[in-house]
Amino acid sequence: MTNTKPKNIFKNRLNNYDNMDPVDAEFEEAMKQYEYKKRIAKAKNIHPYPVYNTEKSGWFTTVDDIRRPNGKRKIRKSTQDALWEELAIWYLDRADGSATMAEVFELWIQWKETPKNAANIKRIRTSLLP
Repeated sequence: MTNTKPKNIFKNRLNNYDNMDPVDAEFEEAMKQYEYKKRIAKAKNIHPYPVYNTEKSGWFTTVDDIRRPNGKRKIRKSTQDALWEELAIWYLDRADGSATMAEVFELWIQWKETPKNAANIKRIRTSLLP
Protein backbone atom coordinates (compact mmCIF):
# COMPACT_ATOMS: atom_id res chain seq x y z
CA MET A 1 0.00 0.00 0.00
CA THR A 2 1.46 3.35 -0.99
CA ASN A 3 1.33 6.34 1.27
CA THR A 4 -0.19 9.01 -0.98
CA LYS A 5 -0.66 12.49 0.40
CA PRO A 6 -4.15 14.04 0.07
CA LYS A 7 -2.78 16.80 -2.17
CA ASN A 8 -1.55 14.22 -4.67
CA ILE A 9 -4.90 12.44 -4.67
CA PHE A 10 -6.69 15.74 -5.31
CA LYS A 11 -4.30 16.63 -8.15
CA ASN A 12 -4.77 13.17 -9.70
CA ARG A 13 -8.54 13.58 -9.62
CA LEU A 14 -8.31 17.01 -11.23
CA ASN A 15 -6.02 15.69 -13.95
CA ASN A 16 -8.34 12.75 -14.54
CA TYR A 17 -11.32 15.10 -14.82
CA ASP A 18 -9.52 17.33 -17.32
CA ASN A 19 -8.63 14.30 -19.44
CA MET A 20 -12.12 12.84 -19.19
CA ASP A 21 -14.01 11.95 -22.34
CA PRO A 22 -16.96 14.33 -22.98
CA VAL A 23 -19.34 11.37 -22.87
CA ASP A 24 -18.02 10.45 -19.42
CA ALA A 25 -18.41 14.07 -18.30
CA GLU A 26 -22.04 14.09 -19.45
CA PHE A 27 -22.63 10.80 -17.66
CA GLU A 28 -21.03 12.22 -14.50
CA GLU A 29 -23.28 15.30 -14.70
CA ALA A 30 -26.36 13.15 -15.28
CA MET A 31 -25.46 11.04 -12.24
CA LYS A 32 -25.10 14.18 -10.10
CA GLN A 33 -28.54 15.39 -11.20
CA TYR A 34 -30.04 11.96 -10.52
CA GLU A 35 -28.51 11.88 -7.01
CA TYR A 36 -29.76 15.43 -6.35
CA LYS A 37 -33.32 14.55 -7.41
CA LYS A 38 -33.19 11.36 -5.35
CA ARG A 39 -32.11 13.32 -2.24
CA ILE A 40 -34.90 15.87 -2.76
CA ALA A 41 -37.46 13.07 -3.15
CA LYS A 42 -36.26 11.47 0.10
CA ALA A 43 -36.50 14.81 1.90
CA LYS A 44 -40.05 15.29 0.60
CA ASN A 45 -41.02 11.85 1.89
CA ILE A 46 -39.51 12.50 5.32
CA HIS A 47 -40.67 16.08 5.89
CA PRO A 48 -43.99 16.05 7.82
CA TYR A 49 -44.76 19.79 7.89
CA PRO A 50 -46.38 21.95 5.20
CA VAL A 51 -44.27 24.22 3.01
CA TYR A 52 -45.49 27.78 2.61
CA ASN A 53 -44.76 30.43 0.02
CA THR A 54 -45.24 34.18 0.22
CA GLU A 55 -44.21 36.74 -2.33
CA LYS A 56 -42.21 38.80 0.17
CA SER A 57 -40.76 36.10 2.42
CA GLY A 58 -40.06 33.32 -0.06
CA TRP A 59 -40.41 29.65 0.88
CA PHE A 60 -40.49 28.48 4.47
CA THR A 61 -41.35 25.52 6.65
CA THR A 62 -40.72 24.10 10.11
CA VAL A 63 -38.48 21.24 11.26
CA ASP A 64 -38.12 19.54 14.63
CA ASP A 65 -35.17 20.84 16.64
CA ILE A 66 -34.80 19.81 20.27
CA ARG A 67 -32.28 22.60 20.83
CA ARG A 68 -35.02 25.21 20.54
CA PRO A 69 -37.30 26.01 23.51
CA ASN A 70 -40.46 25.21 21.52
CA GLY A 71 -38.87 22.17 19.82
CA LYS A 72 -39.21 23.60 16.31
CA ARG A 73 -37.03 25.61 13.94
CA LYS A 74 -38.24 27.70 11.01
CA ILE A 75 -36.27 27.40 7.78
CA ARG A 76 -36.70 30.08 5.11
CA LYS A 77 -35.14 30.22 1.66
CA SER A 78 -35.74 32.46 -1.33
CA THR A 79 -36.48 29.60 -3.77
CA GLN A 80 -38.29 26.31 -3.45
CA ASP A 81 -35.25 24.38 -4.73
CA ALA A 82 -33.01 26.00 -2.11
CA LEU A 83 -35.53 25.12 0.60
CA TRP A 84 -35.69 21.46 -0.42
CA GLU A 85 -31.92 21.34 -0.68
CA GLU A 86 -31.67 22.68 2.88
CA LEU A 87 -34.24 20.14 4.07
CA ALA A 88 -32.29 17.34 2.39
CA ILE A 89 -29.20 18.47 4.28
CA TRP A 90 -31.24 18.71 7.51
CA TYR A 91 -32.73 15.22 7.25
CA LEU A 92 -30.13 13.23 5.33
CA ASP A 93 -26.73 14.70 6.16
CA ARG A 94 -27.15 15.17 9.89
CA ALA A 95 -25.59 12.23 11.65
CA ASP A 96 -27.37 10.79 14.66
CA GLY A 97 -24.18 11.36 16.61
CA SER A 98 -24.19 15.11 15.99
CA ALA A 99 -26.21 15.87 19.11
CA THR A 100 -24.94 18.43 21.57
CA MET A 101 -24.04 17.51 25.13
CA ALA A 102 -27.22 19.19 26.39
CA GLU A 103 -29.34 17.08 24.01
CA VAL A 104 -27.62 13.90 25.10
CA PHE A 105 -28.10 14.86 28.74
CA GLU A 106 -31.83 15.47 28.27
CA LEU A 107 -32.24 12.16 26.47
CA TRP A 108 -30.31 10.41 29.23
CA ILE A 109 -32.49 12.03 31.90
CA GLN A 110 -35.66 10.91 30.08
CA TRP A 111 -34.29 7.39 29.77
CA LYS A 112 -33.09 7.32 33.37
CA GLU A 113 -36.26 8.73 34.94
CA THR A 114 -37.91 5.81 36.62
CA PRO A 115 -39.69 5.61 39.97
CA LYS A 116 -36.63 4.10 41.66
CA ASN A 117 -34.30 6.82 40.29
CA ALA A 118 -36.62 9.81 40.77
CA ALA A 119 -34.76 11.15 43.83
CA ASN A 120 -31.40 10.97 42.06
CA ILE A 121 -32.73 12.74 38.99
CA LYS A 122 -34.27 15.48 41.15
CA ARG A 123 -30.90 15.96 42.89
CA ILE A 124 -29.05 16.12 39.54
CA ARG A 125 -31.52 18.63 38.07
CA THR A 126 -31.32 20.94 41.13
CA SER A 127 -27.52 20.82 41.14
CA LEU A 128 -27.46 22.08 37.54
CA LEU A 129 -29.64 25.12 38.19
CA PRO A 130 -27.67 28.40 38.40
